[in-house]
Amino acid sequence: MFTCKRLADMSADTFCRLAKVRTAVFVVEQACAYQEIDTIDQRAYHLWSVDDQEMIISYARIFLQDEVVHFGRVLVAPAHRGQGEGHRLLQEILQQIQVLYPMRDIRIEAQEHLAAYYGQYGFEAISTPYEEDGIMHISMTKNTFANS
Repeated sequence: MFTCKRLADMSADTFCRLAKVRTAVFVVEQACAYQEIDTIDQRAYHLWSVDDQEMIISYARIFLQDEVVHFGRVLVAPAHRGQGEGHRLLQEILQQIQVLYPMRDIRIEAQEHLAAYYGQYGFEAISTPYEEDGIMHISMTKNTFANS
């Protein structure tokens, strides 16, 4: 089951748990030193799922910037990888976007090795690969009018 809330609508404990798993994946696991918590967190919708013990299974944040919807910080906790959780999360992200920001294009900054994965969901590359924080990325877009 997924939960989707803004920062102001969740407890400090919940955000700390989300920040902890984000940092574990994006800073520690990927050995990438960058400002993981940022000002986008204050305006984004945070989407996550938990297991029976209330441990975070998956997470992403969704936000509007320059009239385009973005999502990022997409993760599946290590113990839950390889079980289809990433697909469940991406399907939920796209459903939430249709509720929160209907009929808006979506743009993501994907890790390059995941381009084909996002391509399965109608995302198309709109840039050449580029390095961001030591990891190769690619900009991708999904036109919700044509691919809904």
